[in-house]
Amino acid sequence: MMLRACLVAFLLLGGLAPGAAGAQALLQERYRAEVMQAFDRTPKESSLPCQFSIPGVPRLDFLFRYIGSYTVTCKWEEPVTPGVKLRAFLRITPEQGSPALMIERYDVPQLPQHNASSVYAKPNQIQFQMHGSFVLGPGRYKLETVLTDEHNHTCRVEKTLVTAEDDALRKITPPLKPGAVAPLRNRPWDGALARYGLRLTILLNVNSTNAPGVYNQENPIGISQNMPRADSQNAQDNRTGDPSGHNGPIILGPRRDGKLQETSFDGSLLPSLNSLLSQLACQSVKLIAFDADRQKEIFHQDSFDARGYLQLDKSLRNLDTSTISAESLKKGAWLQFLVDLTGREIAASKNSDAVIFLGVWGSHYNEKVSRELFESIPDSPARIFYLAFSARAGADEDAIGKLTHALHGKTFPVNSPQTLADVLKKLKAEIPAANSN
Repeated sequence: MMLRACLVAFLLLGGLAPGAAGAQALLQERYRAEVMQAFDRTPKESSLPCQFSIPGVPRLDFLFRYIGSYTVTCKWEEPVTPGVKLRAFLRITPEQGSPALMIERYDVPQLPQHNASSVYAKPNQIQFQMHGSFVLGPGRYKLETVLTDEHNHTCRVEKTLVTAEDDALRKITPPLKPGAVAPLRNRPWDGALARYGLRLTILLNVNSTNAPGVYNQENPIGISQNMPRADSQNAQDNRTGDPSGHNGPIILGPRRDGKLQETSFDGSLLPSLNSLLSQLACQSVKLIAFDADRQKEIFHQDSFDARGYLQLDKSLRNLDTSTISAESLKKGAWLQFLVDLTGREIAASKNSDAVIFLGVWGSHYNEKVSRELFESIPDSPARIFYLAFSARAGADEDAIGKLTHALHGKTFPVNSPQTLADVLKKLKAEIPAANSN
C-alpha cells in the first residue's frame, strides 16, 4: 500500500519540485524516501493491462542532449477505463551517482462514440498509448518505471540505458555532464554573449511547414488500434502515426517526446538556433524571422537576447498559417520579398561577421528563379551561410540555396544533430577567418 499512499499524497499536496511546470517533473526531496521504498516493494507481477516499450539507446537531440523515452500501451478494459488517473513513477540511476525520481501524469481519455462504432471492428481492439521522455548526459543508467492507478494496481519494468559514444559531442561543448538526469523541458537560450565574439545576423525562414518551432508539450496520450478496421481499409491506412517513423499502431493523439518525422524538421529550428548561439561565441546577434510566402516579418530584434528568444518562441506559437492574402499569391511576390529583405539586411550588415539563413529546406525548390533579381543585392562584407534542414542530404538547391549561391555563400545541409555538430565546427573555423580579412 506504500505506493498508493504516496500517490494520494502527491494528488493532495503536490509532489513536484518547486517551480515545475507541465506533466513531468522531479519529485520534492521530502517524498524521496517514501517513493524509494515504494519502488522496492512494488510487485513485479502486473495488475494493469499495460505494457512498456523502452528503447535501450537514448537518442541525441538538436540541443545535444540524450533523450530517453518510453511508451506504455494499455488495453481499454478494467481497471483502465475512461476518467481513470494514472501516474508513472521513474527512478533513473546513473552508474556513478544517486537516483533521480520523476513523475508523469496521465488521464485516460474518453473515446467519442462515433469513433468507437465507425473505426473499430470490436471494442476489445481499442488500445491507447502514453509517452514520456527525460534528458540524460552521457553514460550508463538503470531505468525503473512503475505505472499505477488510484486503486493500487501497478505495472513495472526495468531497463538498462546506455548512451552511444557520439562523435558529435567531441565537436561541441556538451550541455550536460556525464550522469546528469533531468525532465524533458524546452531549454531557452540564456542570452550569454562574449566580449570578443562573433557578430551575427540570422535570417530565420518560417512558413507553414516549420512553425511552431518548439517541441510538442500537449497531453501525451494517444488512442490507437492495431487490428483490422471495421471499414476494411487497406494496409496503407493502418500505417504508423508514430513520429519516430517506427512500424506500429495508428496514433490519433498528440506526442510530447520531441521526436521528429524523418522528413519533418519543424521541431528542430528553435533548438538548433539555441545550439548555434550557445556553441558560437557571439558578441552580438541580430535576428529576423520571416515568412516569404506571406511576405511578412514574424519577428525582428536588432540586439537579440534571452527575452527576445522567448518572444520569438511565442511569436511562432501564435503564428497563423491557416490563411494567406490574395496579394501574397501574386506571381513572384514571395521572391521579391526575399530579395528585398536580403538586400536590406546585407546592406545593414557592415558590422556583421556573418549572415546566416536558418530554415527547413524546400522553399520553392522546383521553381525557376531569375538570377537577375539577385544582382540588385549589394556585395556583402560578411560571409553568407545557409543551414538547410532536410532529410535529403545533398538535396537540390531551394530558393534560399540559390540565393546563397548567387551571393557566393555556402549551403550546409543538416539532417541530424550529428551533422549540425559538424556544421557548427565548420562555422567556428570559417567565420573568424572571414572576420580577419
